[in-house]
Amino acid sequence: MPVFEYVAIDRVGKKIKGTIEADSVRVARQKLRVSNIFPSDIKESAEASRAKTQDVTRFLKSDKISSKDLTVLTRQLSTLLGAGLPLVSALTALSDQTDSATVKRTLIDIKEKVEQGSNLANALSAYPKSFPRLYINMVSSGEASGRLDAVLINMADYLEKQLALKQKVKSALTYPILMLCFSMLVVIALFVFVIPKVVDMFSQQGLSLPLPTRIMIFISDVMREYWWSIPILIVLTIYGLTNYYKTEKGRLVLDRLVLKIPVFGSLYLKVFTART
Repeated sequence: MPVFEYVAIDRVGKKIKGTIEADSVRVARQKLRVSNIFPSDIKESAEASRAKTQDVTRFLKSDKISSKDLTVLTRQLSTLLGAGLPLVSALTALSDQTDSATVKRTLIDIKEKVEQGSNLANALSAYPKSFPRLYINMVSSGEASGRLDAVLINMADYLEKQLALKQKVKSALTYPILMLCFSMLVVIALFVFVIPKVVDMFSQQGLSLPLPTRIMIFISDVMREYWWSIPILIVLTIYGLTNYYKTEKGRLVLDRLVLKIPVFGSLYLKVFTART
């Protein structure tokens, strides 16, 4: 949905600026007037105009708020609420300050839902990819107890620790993953380029090859003849495992398999324990 920038007069005659998400300029004007805001100038934001020329990028880009942006957003929201700013005003201020188009769109929609009478937890639940279930439940408890600012402060601390843990894990896994990829490239090169030459030498001598060698030759032939099917097979495997992991049984089976992997299994268990 397009984002529009406006210059308007509020109910007390004060000149204000802001952004609003709407299907068209007319709809944007109607939304503002319902809130007793009377726009004198309204136009599509430069950010939205540039996005129209980037259809492929927008299609590939996820609407999920990153962990880093969520951490910063939670910290800023807790600070604004702790300073006594109303929730709608705090969401408006955050949407105006952020440089991320995804965060801006999400905040504007959440703010509009709150203005229409929804509580913050229900508004956040419309974005399950951006806001985890734990986050929404904590916000709900904070609203019920009247201590939303304190809950958000604790949530921001928790997210910061999780972000630091993720960065440590990524740093620790970078070298092993690079070595694994390099080893796989070496193995592929052996099967595609080296083994066929060795097979020719054996064929010329008329030697009888053992079963393990014949299996390696068969794999080499398949990789050379059907190399184009390997990326397709990898994509289908990842897609199938992802969908299977979303089920309760699949999550149980795959987690057990991951825990049995040498090195990575123990690391996965330590990371999960640290997160809980």
